[in-house]
Amino acid sequence: GDGSIVGIYTSTTGEISFYVDSDGSWSPAGNGLAGSNFIYSVSCSSPPSCPDPSGITASNVTSSSADLAWTAGGTETAWNPEYGPTGFAQGSGTTLAITTNPYTLSGLTADTGYDVYIQADCGTDQSTFVGPTTFTTPCVAVTAPHTEDFAAGLPTCWDENQTSGSGWVFSGNPGYTAGGNGRPSGTYAWIDFSATDVGAVLHAVPVDISGLTSPELAFDYFSDQGTYTVTPANIMYIEANDGSGWVVIDSIQDATTPGWNTYTYDITGYDVSGVVSLRFRAESGGATTDYYNDILLDDFNVREAPTCPQPTDLGSSNITASSADLG
Repeated sequence: GDGSIVGIYTSTTGEISFYVDSDGSWSPAGNGLAGSNFIYSVSCSSPPSCPDPSGITASNVTSSSADLAWTAGGTETAWNPEYGPTGFAQGSGTTLAITTNPYTLSGLTADTGYDVYIQADCGTDQSTFVGPTTFTTPCVAVTAPHTEDFAAGLPTCWDENQTSGSGWVFSGNPGYTAGGNGRPSGTYAWIDFSATDVGAVLHAVPVDISGLTSPELAFDYFSDQGTYTVTPANIMYIEANDGSGWVVIDSIQDATTPGWNTYTYDITGYDVSGVVSLRFRAESGGATTDYYNDILLDDFNVREAPTCPQPTDLGSSNITASSADLG
């Protein structure tokens, strides 16, 4: 066989030795190859006068800044970082001249991906640029009260992803009973459930609730199997990030309540330093007929809890020609 060993090797004695240790699976003297030789090509050169830095990292990323750190290639104390939007062509980015490592890169734009390259500056010579390291700045939190009606598709600074399946969509028409939900197509978020839908997650924009006394989450929800049978029903989890991970506020698993229904939750204590991060995670209940039970979401609202909540689930019974019981 043949192959190459490529790398940079240094020596403090002026000598570099290479050894070959065979596992016995191949012999140059066997199979008619008697007299074959191992051949090496070795080239040596002086080390670069300004070695490349390495190990670039980005941490503590906020909506407008990121802390950069790297390992110096030598004894240099100056560097030239170049940064720009993810995928930018080197030479077209913003280049700085700095003398600190680590370094806080500031003035960034929220909800934006960045690439960063680093060059060592040794005074009389410079290294090549190495990198990139890539990171994305988070969105700036919006201030409560905050509403979203999904009329313009996936909202800015919301995020949708799924383990498998089509996940949350914002156009088109649901099937079966959900197709007659009473609201125009394209004005709500929904999942066209099938057996392939797993871990369909819709992340809301972070909301600053520090100005609220009694913060509340409210939204409209539709999950009606109609005349079909879905057992068990599909399920939606309402979750918040407490700074350590996602925790469940509640879950809804009901395919028998007709129409749109409003759900409200006290979200006191689910914030991190006044900002609450919420998401909706939908899963199939596991029924082979789960496609009869599409889940629809609308009118997301983070608000001050009303002091006099409006009534819900108004119904009527015992209807006669002149009377009806409401309740």
